[in-house]
Amino acid sequence: MRLLAAEPSPVEADGKEVWRDGSHGHEDEAAGGLIYHGFMGEKIYIQDKGEVYALAEAAHEKSSHERESELAAELVYGVTERLQVLAEVPLVISDPDGGSKHTGLGDVTLGFQYNFMQEFDFSLGVRSGFVIPTGDEDRDLGGDQFVWEPSLLGALRVGSGEVYAGIGGEIIDGGGEPDAFTYTISGAYPWRSLVGVLELAGSTSSDEHDLYVVPGFYWNVGEILQAGMGVPIGLTSDSDDYQIVGLLVFEFF
Repeated sequence: MRLLAAEPSPVEADGKEVWRDGSHGHEDEAAGGLIYHGFMGEKIYIQDKGEVYALAEAAHEKSSHERESELAAELVYGVTERLQVLAEVPLVISDPDGGSKHTGLGDVTLGFQYNFMQEFDFSLGVRSGFVIPTGDEDRDLGGDQFVWEPSLLGALRVGSGEVYAGIGGEIIDGGGEPDAFTYTISGAYPWRSLVGVLELAGSTSSDEHDLYVVPGFYWNVGEILQAGMGVPIGLTSDSDDYQIVGLLVFEFF
């Protein structure tokens, strides 16, 4: 989450190669660290060994048949310079039209990410998430199915900005719902303490196609805190009418 100016040169620090900007003295290990998390699609993580990122997310969505709010907490730990493990626990508030409002634990996600390429201009990695059906389907809090979410993620540095892309899937155990293909592409550009973000994210299956464009921004509050807000706008008839997403990302060493 550290901003970096142009014309870097590699130096050695703590036994590893990093890139230093000669005029500003900032360091960055690889492309992909301008923002830490996407508003809807998955994004590659850039993280040092032993670092912990704590994410707090608040989201609200309105579809044709219900309103749903979610408060989620996610922890990401850097096992090595390239390998991270993660856990996400959501609290869901479901308010279906013509039904009863329910609040409770949603489906928990566990996973890992491994970056097999980390360069100053380009990073590439794989992520594997596992959704565990801890939410009560009868109360509209979960899907009652195990879901495997593999994805290939990348980041490209373009001047002072970055471009992120990812493709993946949702492979659902049991066959109750069709598997889905997911994709996202986004760009981020810094201006002073702000980072503007524009994201396109979607998923498609045999019976549904969701697609959103997400304008948003992040604010670098300090060295260890980044706050963001995005407004996903549905572009297809299967998409929600609207969403609002807020994120807080804390960095611990």
